[in-house]
Amino acid sequence: SAAWKGEQACKIDRPGGHAEPDESLKLLQGSKNEYKFLSDTLVRKELFECIQKEVRDEVNISLEHQKAPELLGVIYNLEKGGRLALEFYICLDLASEKVRELYNSGGAEADESTNLYFVDVEDVKKDQVDPKILERFTPHATGSLELLNRRLRDV
Repeated sequence: SAAWKGEQACKIDRPGGHAEPDESLKLLQGSKNEYKFLSDTLVRKELFECIQKEVRDEVNISLEHQKAPELLGVIYNLEKGGRLALEFYICLDLASEKVRELYNSGGAEADESTNLYFVDVEDVKKDQVDPKILERFTPHATGSLELLNRRLRDV
């Protein structure tokens, strides 16, 4: 995260943000354009699409290069009063070199980060991620890595 970020500044984190209920409202017609008319389906759609939009805006990876997100689980940050985050797994159809190139060319929210870190999938599977990197992770990034580890082992 960039130094100006209010929460977890200068820590290593994964792309994240929050759902935008107004995005779901845009899908409702005419007089039914109120929150009380939002269906579970529309809310779920926004929860899954918002992470893809964050990857697009923060890492500069267009939606066309992202596969549908898979919900890995929920992480509670006990250091922040139990604040929760949904953690997703998104496959890309790009090599890491291309991801870095796109990131370096900047996205809509490029100011929210200062660097892009890659962790080898085999290191995740074998619990061999460099401890010097891990100590810089935010609590949510640490939890997300554990969920990813479990997901990769199940494959």
